[in-house]
Amino acid sequence: MLLALNTGMARQDLACVGRQHIKKEGRIEYRRHKTSVAADLPILPELAEELRHVPKDRMLFVTQDNSDKPYAVASLGNWFRDRCVEANVPGSLHGLRKAGATRLADAGASEWEIASYLAHTDTTQAAVYTKRANRARLADSGFAKLRAVKMSNLSEGLDGNGGKPMTNNDLTHRMAARRVVPYLFKIITLSGITARRLLI
Repeated sequence: MLLALNTGMARQDLACVGRQHIKKEGRIEYRRHKTSVAADLPILPELAEELRHVPKDRMLFVTQDNSDKPYAVASLGNWFRDRCVEANVPGSLHGLRKAGATRLADAGASEWEIASYLAHTDTTQAAVYTKRANRARLADSGFAKLRAVKMSNLSEGLDGNGGKPMTNNDLTHRMAARRVVPYLFKIITLSGITARRLLI
């Protein structure tokens, strides 16, 4: 799981990744099977810790039942899905790839940074993740600005009375207006203009 999440590798790459892909200390390098794009990624501490448990005499990181036998690509995907079912959680290897890209976008990574993680030839797919993350960030930023502005009580701000106490005269006009609105809708409906069209 950590190997897929931290490298963004697809199934066919996970099925054959091993010690031969650690070219430099603390980095993992591979060429994505589908796109032929080279990826050169740092090995995060959580993945480094997990890889320490792989026996030194084993080249592949992911093998069948701790043997030296590699998984076929389809079998690896099915095996992982079965583990998700056992754990009663939704999941797939492709889902981990998407989760890794989302994690980078949420951390503020650029489109090319995400494309490098995914080993894509362009930023088309990466833009989907950054756009979603940026929208959430912009919403947070907008609401933070709203909280920072000193606002009057919303009901007072919207009642057209500027927060001042209402006089009996104000109250009489307000009640009269409320009684008139339903009659206006009846008149509009009788004249052949539906309320829905009016609102549009």
